[in-house]
Amino acid sequence: MGDRWNDGGRGSVGNASYVWLPLQKSTSDPSGFTMPPLSGGGDGSWKVSQYLRRPIVPQAELEREEKPRAVDLQPQALDPHAAPLIGGTGDWKYQYMPLKLQMPVNSSPPYSHGLERDDEDNLYLTYFDSADPDRCLLRWSPSDGYTNYTVLGHGSELCKSGDSSNGPHGLRIAREASGTYFYHANNNQALFKTDLLGNVLWSVYGPTKNGTKLAAGEEPPLNSRTGKPHTCVHGSYCPTWFGAQPNSNYIYMADGYGNDQIHVYTTDGKYTGHTVGGKGDNTTHGKFNIPHSISWDPRRSQMVVSDRANHRFEYFNISKTDPSVFDYVSTSTMDIFSNDTGLVCNARFLSVREPGTEFLVAPTLEGWVFILDAANKVCTYRSLL
Repeated sequence: MGDRWNDGGRGSVGNASYVWLPLQKSTSDPSGFTMPPLSGGGDGSWKVSQYLRRPIVPQAELEREEKPRAVDLQPQALDPHAAPLIGGTGDWKYQYMPLKLQMPVNSSPPYSHGLERDDEDNLYLTYFDSADPDRCLLRWSPSDGYTNYTVLGHGSELCKSGDSSNGPHGLRIAREASGTYFYHANNNQALFKTDLLGNVLWSVYGPTKNGTKLAAGEEPPLNSRTGKPHTCVHGSYCPTWFGAQPNSNYIYMADGYGNDQIHVYTTDGKYTGHTVGGKGDNTTHGKFNIPHSISWDPRRSQMVVSDRANHRFEYFNISKTDPSVFDYVSTSTMDIFSNDTGLVCNARFLSVREPGTEFLVAPTLEGWVFILDAANKVCTYRSLL
């Protein structure tokens, strides 16, 4: 799971949702592959929980929200005689499923960055919607094979800070003592914490040290210098992603398009005063060049920074109780082909094949998706170009 081309065309690498699904060897044809069946059916669809193991929203609460929208698949119907698009290497084979994760009609998102999955195997996407900017968060359910979408948080504060260039970016699910939540990093200097229905619990606007924290329902402030809404300022402050250690009191925000730093907040939205990083090349550890994302690696119990323009993952020890702890441990270089590729955008962790075996899924800006083993060695890769 990750990103595919959207209506922006080939130039918009990694900007919309796609789905690659695992295949298994065909028992009737040793040279062929089949899709693992969906639980309770035989339509060849993939059930995520066969491969990914991790309650979030009670069913009664889900039933009170907006119902899934039925999607007309005819405009995107494929040639029934066309060969399936299968990628990967060795035992790692994946089939592209273009009728999964359907977007709203005419949404034409210029970018669709944040993709997450909850414990019930629902998938979520945060994006900018060109047809209706009041839409910015979608959910798909395994109950219908991830076909029909549900709009979450429509018209709320969450969707008010986007435009065709910058806006909703990083989406991170966080499991805390009080429940499970989303942290949203918006390029236009806006940070949000929501429940899984997209209801805003708090928001923070403006640069880290003088940001304005609001409770749900308060009006977003204007930039004190310009009198206009806050916007991304490249090289200064332009948030890209959050990282969260399970059951910690702290969250970590990557200012990937801003000043290449990681800022530490409390889970109730207060800046702790602790910031690490800053601009640096690949000869310096703990310094970054576009720290696009920050993720908790459950395999190592460490935080990993996707240091994009330095072509690497940087690992750090952190503490659940001390926000000042951010100690460098190791580096995994992602220049896989030794030709200056490997602009890693994120690190996602999936339990596949064997319960308890975690793999890292690494999408890159060039359009590659890599699957890495416990030592961060490549198991397989696929180009989307």
